[in-house]
Amino acid sequence: MSLELSGIDHVSLPVDDLERSTAFYRNVLGLREDVREEGFALFRCGTDLLALMERHPGGPQAVHLHFGFRVDSPREVDRWTERLLDYGVHITRGPEDRDDGRAVYFLDPDGFELEIYYEVTSAG
Repeated sequence: MSLELSGIDHVSLPVDDLERSTAFYRNVLGLREDVREEGFALFRCGTDLLALMERHPGGPQAVHLHFGFRVDSPREVDRWTERLLDYGVHITRGPEDRDDGRAVYFLDPDGFELEIYYEVTSAG
């Protein structure tokens, strides 16, 4: 059985001013804001997601650009983890269960963090 990614689930962008960026994506581009928490906003664009995360320069957890690939089951997250390890890819976190699914995080050759993610849905 071959492994296949279902799509790009989300892109996460670090922003300097969350209010300014939120206004741009909501008012100028017309994206629908789904979630707002302190330092974080999540927008829906069709079936795709855009996460804006407020950057805190010099803070203990600098926010960085990352994006996530969707898969169709929690087991696929584990199978992808095995494949990544077979290729010597640096796993930064996971695989781990979360309230909304299962994910593994890893670095690409340029140091960008990527995520392979299964999302629990009402149907799944």
